[in-house]
Amino acid sequence: MTFFRGRSSALVLILVLAGCATQQTTVPQRVADPNAGKPLLLGGIKSFEDGEYGNAEKYLMQALGAGLAGKADLIRVHKYLAFVYCVSNRAGLGEVEFGKVLALNPQFTLDQSEEGHPLWGPVFLRAKAKAAQIKKSA
Repeated sequence: MTFFRGRSSALVLILVLAGCATQQTTVPQRVADPNAGKPLLLGGIKSFEDGEYGNAEKYLMQALGAGLAGKADLIRVHKYLAFVYCVSNRAGLGEVEFGKVLALNPQFTLDQSEEGHPLWGPVFLRAKAKAAQIKKSA
């Protein structure tokens, strides 16, 4: 009888554990805000306008990581990153960012006041020429 008692206890334990393994529990999933980066984007633009380029870069990069829902906001974040890089003597990175802008919107143009800027105006024109060349060769 001791033999069966040990076996039946083991069998009950196995059945209980098997039941636990197949029982589905509902864990609430946190839904990420697809536009959580918007306040960071606005903070980055404000920092840029205040001449705080290091902070602007930080906020803009965080905005990309947090998520931006619309194409217009993605374009703005890459445009302002390009501006930050250009005023920080990193024109190559600025050109890359302008390339991302043009990939999102090949018809993109800078505002008239931005277009003639001595630091990022020429960098934007180079990025635009490269984008046109890539499109032409594709």
